[in-house]
Amino acid sequence: MGREGVYALLPARVEATIRLSRLNSNFARICANAARASDRFAGAVAMVKGNAYGHGLIEVSRALARESKLTAFGVASLDEAARLRAAGLRKPVWVFSGAGPFSENTAAICVRHGLTPVIYTTEDLRRCLRACARNPSLQFHLKFNTGMNRLGIDPADFASVLNLFGAAGGGAARFRSHVKGICTHLASADESPSQTSRQIEIFRALTRACFAVAYIHCANSATSVSSDLFGTGAFCNLIRPGIGLYGYAGAAGARLGLQPVLELRARVLQSRSLRRGDRVGYGGTYSARAGEREAVVASGYGDGLHRALSNREILISTGGKALRAVSVLGRVSMDMTSLGAGLKPGSWVTLLGMNQRQGERMASEAGTIIYEILTSLTDRVARIYR
Repeated sequence: MGREGVYALLPARVEATIRLSRLNSNFARICANAARASDRFAGAVAMVKGNAYGHGLIEVSRALARESKLTAFGVASLDEAARLRAAGLRKPVWVFSGAGPFSENTAAICVRHGLTPVIYTTEDLRRCLRACARNPSLQFHLKFNTGMNRLGIDPADFASVLNLFGAAGGGAARFRSHVKGICTHLASADESPSQTSRQIEIFRALTRACFAVAYIHCANSATSVSSDLFGTGAFCNLIRPGIGLYGYAGAAGARLGLQPVLELRARVLQSRSLRRGDRVGYGGTYSARAGEREAVVASGYGDGLHRALSNREILISTGGKALRAVSVLGRVSMDMTSLGAGLKPGSWVTLLGMNQRQGERMASEAGTIIYEILTSLTDRVARIYR
């Protein structure tokens, strides 16, 4: 697929090419790794929240929908879930945070669209069970807080959770009939093995105490691409890859051969030679060296190129050549950024997506993470799907 609609009629200034074949390849590689690490592996929840991490919710989901190991789509909000249904996607959709505080209206939306909410407070569980009494088809997941201290029912409240189902008089049957899965979220799977191990052990103890459910899951991208799933494969049967689907998952992701799905490039608008002491950009925060070259490219913070990259260094590629480091001269403005390079006006500069290193370098220079870089790309960046 090339540039479509209005984009086919206009000269592009900045565009993002999304290679769906890489997306499917990344999904397959992550699933194959999980299958090697655990004979319990049953499938993957593809996290497509945040506009599929900036890649396009509907287009990405349609590409993943044909994967045999896709168990469900993971979204943050009911709005994202409703958009998937409106686009004709029929795979299960799990709503991880936006179903709370739970209400009768939430229950009606979930039943109407066939959505599975994740319940993470005892108050919401009480409301959800009342809704289940009126809507027998309503099912949900229970999320436990095992140490991230964000969303989740605390382990200390576990007895109260069981009491809500009715410890006697068919409580176990009621639990199994409505609880589709149980889950938690790991806070530092890519940073702190000790904290991760503590969380996994707490979660495993909770799964032993729960009645049998269809799905047990906690493995994010960092866990899903590790060689042994951090031991979660011994009791979990699903993985929840997010950033890894889009080609970024550290050294372990590189080992699996994951590739960036999105390539961001911008056109060179003007090029000039600077004199010693020439000031560049708003506020004149950069002072040029004699004979230094400047190329003004058509991408700025209005497109998602972070202003924090002002006077920093990024990796670029031109004409398909190897990456090279260039300086950002002065402040990134809304529509343009000046680079310290001699480039031909009208040519294209690839700013992101040549490999994992390019994106990680940009994120590091901006003092953030690749997640924020990708999800910052605005609507005026043309998405081209191939």
